[in-house]
Amino acid sequence: MADIAAPRIAAALTMQELQEARQRLRVVNEELEARVEARTAELEAQKERIRWVLRSIEDAVLATDASGRLVYTNPAARDLLGLADGEQPDVLLDALLPLSMADGTPAPGIVARADAAERSRSVYVLPTSTDGQRLIVERIAPIASSATGGYVVMLRDVTEERHEEEERRKRQRLESLGVLAAGIAHDFNNLLTVVMGNLDLVEESERARHPEVKAALGLARDACEQATALPRQLISLARGGEPLREEPIRISELVEAAAAGLGEHEAVDLYLMLP
Repeated sequence: MADIAAPRIAAALTMQELQEARQRLRVVNEELEARVEARTAELEAQKERIRWVLRSIEDAVLATDASGRLVYTNPAARDLLGLADGEQPDVLLDALLPLSMADGTPAPGIVARADAAERSRSVYVLPTSTDGQRLIVERIAPIASSATGGYVVMLRDVTEERHEEEERRKRQRLESLGVLAAGIAHDFNNLLTVVMGNLDLVEESERARHPEVKAALGLARDACEQATALPRQLISLARGGEPLREEPIRISELVEAAAAGLGEHEAVDLYLMLP
């Protein structure tokens, strides 16, 4: 009996060990599946964050393969290239992005630009059908982690930025000119005050009763009164460049005033040139 029971006990132990091994294997398998699911969810979350970041970037972000064929565009890039939402054409980027240099010559292809750029920024001109052209800053970086290679291209439209910068420089120049104009107006007004004060003194003298002297003094005073408008115009410019009103004038009055200042015995040749 002992000889028969021993094999049965050994077989029972073997079945029990097999069941325990299967149970351990099942537990390990479940743990591995849980880890795979967690890792997969983590990767999907990372991909979604990357997609969200690329969708939120205001700059145009594109990706191409090693030959320059387009493989990815974010929404800003599709807007710049005139593509519909979700549209991803299988074409070379150069066909969609006809960049040119500042002098109007066509820019090199993306592969040549990538080799020459060395991750630096370059400014190109992008012709458009709406407003003529846009200034584009381009930055290219190779995709080093990909087995097939390729390039990541970032494009930024700096047209408005450059326009605002130019307007800012114009405002600064006008401010500097305004300070200069204010100083000139102040000095000119002081000189004009001295001249008019001396005219007042001369008009009170005996010689001022002479007809010719009186007429000459009148012309001088009229000229001074007309000159008083110049400081006001300069000060207007200094305060922000208020537009000067255009008023009609009589050419005959200008000619008569100019001729009167020359005296009665002067021979004058008058040439009038109008724009």
